[in-house]
Amino acid sequence: MAAGGRLCACCGSAEGVEEHHLYLKADGCPDDLTVFLCHVHHGQVHEMHALMRLHLCITGPGPRLMGAAVC
Repeated sequence: MAAGGRLCACCGSAEGVEEHHLYLKADGCPDDLTVFLCHVHHGQVHEMHALMRLHLCITGPGPRLMGAAVC
């Protein structure tokens, strides 16, 4: 089981659970604004964020995507 009984918020797996900050620590995200994700879903979230940043570079700012799900 993952440390402290942590489970992936997407699939419920206890294997390879990692802590994901809801926004960049460099932007001041406190440690209590996190979600626990397995390695697979954590990677998917980061891929989605990279695609969103690329889209913004190409198209410019538009409506914010809140609560976009990868699960």
